[in-house]
Amino acid sequence: MMPMWVQWLVFLIGVGSFVFSVIWNSRSDKRATTHNFEERVKNDTRVNMKLDDIASVSREIKDDVSSMRRDILQHNERLIKVEESCKSAHKRIDETKAEVATLSR
Repeated sequence: MMPMWVQWLVFLIGVGSFVFSVIWNSRSDKRATTHNFEERVKNDTRVNMKLDDIASVSREIKDDVSSMRRDILQHNERLIKVEESCKSAHKRIDETKAEVATLSR
């Protein structure tokens, strides 16, 4: 049989090892959790920056489309004026042809 102090020593070494392993495992988990958290923050930051860029480009496209609509409306108005002017010119040409026809008779 072993002396009592050896048994206590073995017991204390076992308890000490257990406590050390629990503390070590806890610290490792905290480091891993902190590292994972930092990685997630970096990824979320990248995603947010990309979303901001997409939103900015989307606003620019929206502004460009609005500008094109205004340009198309202005072109439409100008086209209507040109068509009215053309119609008026054809009417005057027809009147001039009629006057020439009456004078040449």
